[in-house]
Amino acid sequence: MDVNDVLLLASAVVLGLVILQRRPFMYVVRDLREKYGPIFTMRMGQRTLVIVTDADLIHDALVKQGPMFASRPADSPIRLLFSVGKCTVNSAPYGPLWRALRRNFVAEIVSPQRVKGFSWIREWAMGNHLRRIRAEHAKTGAGRMMASCPLTI
Repeated sequence: MDVNDVLLLASAVVLGLVILQRRPFMYVVRDLREKYGPIFTMRMGQRTLVIVTDADLIHDALVKQGPMFASRPADSPIRLLFSVGKCTVNSAPYGPLWRALRRNFVAEIVSPQRVKGFSWIREWAMGNHLRRIRAEHAKTGAGRMMASCPLTI
């Protein structure tokens, strides 16, 4: 068994523990930071993740050395099929094309006017959420608190 096999086995164990604990990933990372320090690597399947948990290190990497860390790892053939020829803001490599796509995305898709235009969807989603909580409270006398909500409203 070589070093890569040991690392793969260890990452599978860590991933398994994350799944079995059913804890939010950020709490698992917090515990790993206490053990391994503010920057460490973790394998998830075939990908190696570099996890940085210190604000100063994050600032150095993303602001001071941004272009060096901006590109993405090589895609698998399957991902290439779904990335529209790497011509989307989330799949294009960092450079002039990515900057043009991002500029278009910010100006057209997430502009304040466009976001305001879709406020009815956020209000509808919040109304559904509140109705569900009220119905649960009426039935059980309590409401279930969600530890983390993937929807940002």
